[in-house]
Amino acid sequence: MRGRLTAMRPHSVTHAIRANRSDRATSQGGAALETIIEALQLLNRRAEIQGRLRRGRGSSVIDERELYLIHRRLSRLPATVQAIALTAAELHRPIEYLSARDVLRHC
Repeated sequence: MRGRLTAMRPHSVTHAIRANRSDRATSQGGAALETIIEALQLLNRRAEIQGRLRRGRGSSVIDERELYLIHRRLSRLPATVQAIALTAAELHRPIEYLSARDVLRHC
């Protein structure tokens, strides 16, 4: 289990975000912040599209394609998405109400 992100402590998640090349983050906090902001925007957009599909509004083909593209972009940011999920769980808030600063503070 060593090395699995789910078993990491929050400070290890920050290290993983900064060290993960697929996240395009460097040791600078600014790059990590940009990565977190991008992931939060993608997660919020995904939730918006899924809600619209559930309500039966919009073009399902276009929305499904956009969901696929969002999924591909999020798959390139695994450590960041995990950090966001952990922060949401720790703060008992939905991801839609998190800010990038919240994620950085809790990682």
